[in-house]
Amino acid sequence: MSKREKQPPKAWLATRVSLPTVEVNRDIQAYVAASRTPVAAELWVSKSEIPSSNEILGIGDDLDTGDVVNLVANKIQGPWSSVGAYLEAHYELLREDAVAPLRDSVAYVRATPKMMDSPDTCIYEKVLTPRARHANSFFAHS
Repeated sequence: MSKREKQPPKAWLATRVSLPTVEVNRDIQAYVAASRTPVAAELWVSKSEIPSSNEILGIGDDLDTGDVVNLVANKIQGPWSSVGAYLEAHYELLREDAVAPLRDSVAYVRATPKMMDSPDTCIYEKVLTPRARHANSFFAHS
């Protein structure tokens, strides 16, 4: 290589800028460090995104005897005891909003196998679902 090829182009030299020295706010640094420390795994965090068959059939640990589901009421006035309690309560409420209609429809079909479609439950036959793949702890479909 010639001397000319080894040197960086002049345009590259012109765009090089020295960065100013920034002092880090120690409070923010401590806050970020605390947020990166792993928290003890809570039950709701480890739940699968897809409900289990026991959850759909209503025979899981989350259900008491009968038709009662243990849920924390949404606290609309005043602060929650912690961010974790808030997140857990809202996750469980949203999950139950999604799973309850499915659980009710499955129970209805199991109780009346020769049922006709109802306003709440419709049965579709010859339906193909997309392939489901699990990658680590994430769910994807194609």
